[in-house]
Amino acid sequence: VDLITVAQAVHWFDLPRFYQKVRRVLKPDGAMAVWCYGLTQITPEIDTVVQHYYNNIVGAFWPPQRRYIDEKYETLPFPFLEFPVPEMHMKAQWNLHEFLGYLQTWSATKRFIDKHDQNPQDLMRSLLEKSWGDSDKRHTVRWPIHLRLGRMSAK
Repeated sequence: VDLITVAQAVHWFDLPRFYQKVRRVLKPDGAMAVWCYGLTQITPEIDTVVQHYYNNIVGAFWPPQRRYIDEKYETLPFPFLEFPVPEMHMKAQWNLHEFLGYLQTWSATKRFIDKHDQNPQDLMRSLLEKSWGDSDKRHTVRWPIHLRLGRMSAK
């Protein structure tokens, strides 16, 4: 195999077992790329509300492996000779309704609902509405992409 990629998922893997399989199928000059995306960046006011939601409202409902994403995959074991990578991001233009829909997809949001039978967005919606402004206004929503790219060593 010339290239193995894993997007927004390697933190769930049994890494020693996965890397053993990678070493078995990757060509000597083959590459391995893993990436994830971080917390949204919109405006400082909106970001403050989202960070409060992420850390304080649904924070206890994130599984432990989520820390690798918070740490930008920098602490993820990665036994490859790494290449430098440019700064990258994804972006979208969303109104408030679309953004709230995205927050609804978070696994921590779903776990909160399962435990409390309440939508955690209700605990911050007014703050988010105030910081967003007109709910139909489209803001640029950016997600930083954290990429690790490497190839197998000669070992």
